[in-house]
Amino acid sequence: MCLGADAYTWTTAEEGASPPPPQVTTPNPALPVPTGLLPVVQTRQITAATSAAVVVATVNAPTREDLRLEAQIRLASNTIWESMSVATETLEAVSGVRIDGETYSVRARFRTAGAAGAWCAEEAIVITANPTAPVAPTDFTTDVTGDDVTLTWLNPADNFFRSRVFRSNVNSFGGAVAIAVVSGLANQPSTFVDAGPSEGTWYYWVVALNESNIASTPVGPQSVTIP
Repeated sequence: MCLGADAYTWTTAEEGASPPPPQVTTPNPALPVPTGLLPVVQTRQITAATSAAVVVATVNAPTREDLRLEAQIRLASNTIWESMSVATETLEAVSGVRIDGETYSVRARFRTAGAAGAWCAEEAIVITANPTAPVAPTDFTTDVTGDDVTLTWLNPADNFFRSRVFRSNVNSFGGAVAIAVVSGLANQPSTFVDAGPSEGTWYYWVVALNESNIASTPVGPQSVTIP
């Protein structure tokens, strides 16, 4: 399983203190601007059962050997930059644990012992702690009672967080609309009641979601006709 968003606030003792952002300096035009900035998400195992996501950013190697990399990261919705850790004489920067599902911006520049260059253009990245899709639900059935439609299915045995139900008045998942998100337990049945859809024939699908909201392939359709 992946950590929930509320688990990402770690204490200094747990994660270690982040280096403070450097003081604002006037960029030195003699220093090159980094090229090829590439942030990627990596999953780090916290315990045997939990993992978390960090951002690892790299740049193209400069032509000068006296330059060292500096990189920062921020939430796209925030203006506060955080420093990323850069090992000595490397071109790889690593962030602390990031919040699953959020969008971040990353930037980089080169420094020497007495000067800092200009920041390169920011690169955006969406955090997906668990990119592996779950398998599809099974045993999907529908039952009509009056004007209500009851849907039942079996959740996958692992890599499961919740389900999403889709409905359409034509037999095409591509045009179906999500009508519900249903909590549940892995390898257990889940149920959703679609109360009083209008008259006509309706088609239903269900997908399983993991903690990062990565969806399985849909199971369905199951069709019902409301007189």
